[in-house]
Amino acid sequence: MRLDTLCYDLARMEGEKRERWMQLAEQAAREKDPEILLRLIAEINELLEEKEQRLIRARLADKSGNSPAGSEAT
Repeated sequence: MRLDTLCYDLARMEGEKRERWMQLAEQAAREKDPEILLRLIAEINELLEEKEQRLIRARLADKSGNSPAGSEAT
């Protein structure tokens, strides 16, 4: 697989995750059941923690002059 194809696939996947947490947030805003709300919040939190780790890796790669695959800041 070519590197540009891999980067495109990773960026698309990150976009899908971003879309997922936004959908979950909308669902959580309407949810009345506290147990379901807690599960939604846990999943949102997991997705946002993954994003934070990607941003940290991207920042570290920028400082070291490297650009590892999958370090898009989305």
